[in-house]
Amino acid sequence: ELSKICDYIEDFGVQFASPVGCDMCTFVLSTAKEMLDTKHDEDKVLLYIDEHTCSRLSGVLKKNCKQVVDTNGRDLIENLQNGTHPMLLCTHFMYCFDKIVDETSPIQKNEMRSFLMNNICDKLGSFKSACEALLKKDGNA
Repeated sequence: ELSKICDYIEDFGVQFASPVGCDMCTFVLSTAKEMLDTKHDEDKVLLYIDEHTCSRLSGVLKKNCKQVVDTNGRDLIENLQNGTHPMLLCTHFMYCFDKIVDETSPIQKNEMRSFLMNNICDKLGSFKSACEALLKKDGNA
């Protein structure tokens, strides 16, 4: 059931929340976005993310962060170049759960829905249609 998956993701995020925090993550990704906008090389941007986020972690979190940069770094760069808000990306990496639901958050509802559709629903396999239906229902509320 989709709600069980959401509960698991929420529990996982709370359990493994990093000391780097949402503000640091959004700052690093905002800076990475500026680097991309000023035509810095993608490898240089990924190195910046690794050095300013992953290196501040320890143990499993550090290993997982480096793995995300190594395996999903190009997707991260593409999302930044396509205008995905850094806070959304940080939420995807389990940093900004508490701020994403804040009414004063700078993230637009349509941007959030699009991000969830492309980065969460598409990866849920047999639960994809349930995820999409849930997002569409929320959009009508």
